[in-house]
Amino acid sequence: MDSLTIILAVILGITAFFYINYYLKTKSRVKELEEQVRQGEESRSKLIFQKKQSEIVTGQVAEKLAPFLKDFKHNPQSIQFLGNPIDYIVFEERGITLLEIKSANSRLTQRQKKIKEQVKQKKIFWEEFRIK
Repeated sequence: MDSLTIILAVILGITAFFYINYYLKTKSRVKELEEQVRQGEESRSKLIFQKKQSEIVTGQVAEKLAPFLKDFKHNPQSIQFLGNPIDYIVFEERGITLLEIKSANSRLTQRQKKIKEQVKQKKIFWEEFRIK
């Protein structure tokens, strides 16, 4: 074998070694980064869940306290708590009111929006069910 072939073989071997080494390190680093992303997503999901839970609890406390706040328009003795899908039914001389308490930026659910629309359309009925 001549010296040029030996030099080319050595250069090719060294190049292959560095390429394989680079590939393996890069692959390992990609796996590490993917794991970090996965852990970050899990942490984010947990934080979002905790935030939603605290918002729910805050809303539930607000629902219970609302009748005792000075700006509350109704007599607390004239209300009946339901909780879901509407928070309260108010029974007063002027009529019956379906009352939903919302805190901060919370919005009506789709079901609550449908109920509100049915009230606007006067699609409210009285029924009596007798057991024999």
